Amino acid sequence: MNNPMDHKHSKKNTVPSQHSLQDIQRMISCFEDEILPNIPSKEEILQRAKQRRLQRQKVGSSLLSLVGVAIGLYWYNPSYQQQSYVSQLGEQKQVMLSDGSQIELNTNTKITVQQHLRSREIVLLQGEAMFTVAHGQNPVSRLFERDFTVTAGDVWIRDIGTIFNVDKHRDDEVMVTVLEGEVEVRRLNGKSLSMHLTEQQSIHYQNEQFGPVKTIDGYAITAWQTGKIVFEQKPLQEAIHNFQRYSDFTVEIEYDQLKQIPINGQFQAKNYQQFMQALPHVAPVKIQKINEHHWKVERK
Repeated sequence: MNNPMDHKHSKKNTVPSQHSLQDIQRMISCFEDEILPNIPSKEEILQRAKQRRLQRQKVGSSLLSLVGVAIGLYWYNPSYQQQSYVSQLGEQKQVMLSDGSQIELNTNTKITVQQHLRSREIVLLQGEAMFTVAHGQNPVSRLFERDFTVTAGDVWIRDIGTIFNVDKHRDDEVMVTVLEGEVEVRRLNGKSLSMHLTEQQSIHYQNEQFGPVKTIDGYAITAWQTGKIVFEQKPLQEAIHNFQRYSDFTVEIEYDQLKQIPINGQFQAKNYQQFMQALPHVAPVKIQKINEHHWKVERK
């Protein structure tokens, strides 16, 4: 059974609500003339929405363009800095790169260093250089390191470890030796597979092909850093050529057979006179000194 009091209370609650709505409508009606002109039309609302949509699309396109340019630059790997370094005849020079890597130039050596977006590329134009490459201290930092590569004639070398030596005395002859760590070696623009050299390994490139990988004495390779030359069964003509890298002199060798006489020993790189004078004691030859810079090797 319904309670009359509940019905009475219900009417009291609804009437004030209706009066309040009417009061609000009367208040708004007083300002209709001022409010209505400022309310945008349907067409204006649609136009503004279209403009906002176009603006968002323009911002999105700009961001995509920036991402595309960044990816393109990373793939293209442009060079942003190039420097050249030269050591004179008989001179040795040390080059420090901005990343902490170190390059030591032997006598009469020319290199160019190109800093790229994602690589460091060195071109050994002539001579000999020792490369000590700086690496991060942890695996995470090494993931973001730029490649360190060396090009010498037709030979391309990529650093994996730390220290390696590249010797290019002639356009068609290159020797790569690893003193510490590891490198990848392959023929530039060739179809040959790449090879990996590790510590105390060396490979010789000549006549457009690689020789076998050899185990070498590291001291014989690094002796030039202390001003010495070490010969181990080195043919006489090549031994003389090594001294000519440090000093300007000429040597005539009377017979072709004499050019292949094996030479062993350790000598001062800049003291070719000492070598020439000692030669009759280590090989079956006699030496004639024409003048200070001209010598002749004859059969004993």
